[in-house]
Amino acid sequence: MNNSASVATEVARQERKTVRLGKLFGIADQIQALCLARKTAEIRVVNVVPTGRLNIVEGQVVHAEFGARAGLEAAIALINLRDPESEVEPDSPCAHRTIELPYLQVLLEAATRKDESSLVKHPVEESPLKDRKSTRLNSSHLVISYAVFCLKK
Repeated sequence: MNNSASVATEVARQERKTVRLGKLFGIADQIQALCLARKTAEIRVVNVVPTGRLNIVEGQVVHAEFGARAGLEAAIALINLRDPESEVEPDSPCAHRTIELPYLQVLLEAATRKDESSLVKHPVEESPLKDRKSTRLNSSHLVISYAVFCLKK
């Protein structure tokens, strides 16, 4: 890119009030900061093809697009990108809403899917000595009988 083109790009960015974050913060960090401050902004990921964008309105993630994906699937894909370069445009309006979940649930869903995909790539080998009876209990059981309690001991 020649000097005059880069100057024109910088002037256009300043007119839009776009903040180029580069690789300084991940998408999840940006979402959390903007949502906690109850801001309205558009996050654009610029170092991938196709580019992606995620809209936040008054502290809630409301829309995301990434290639052919839109909504929650696009948001999760953007959040889980490796080394995204991004720009943030404050006070950017959003035409429509494709995400109805609270922002924390969007972030948790992205983290869960990232963890699950890493388990598929690197399965954890189970110990042959594991007590299978104790695995049947979990936090959803409200009452544990005395006999089951003794099995866990």
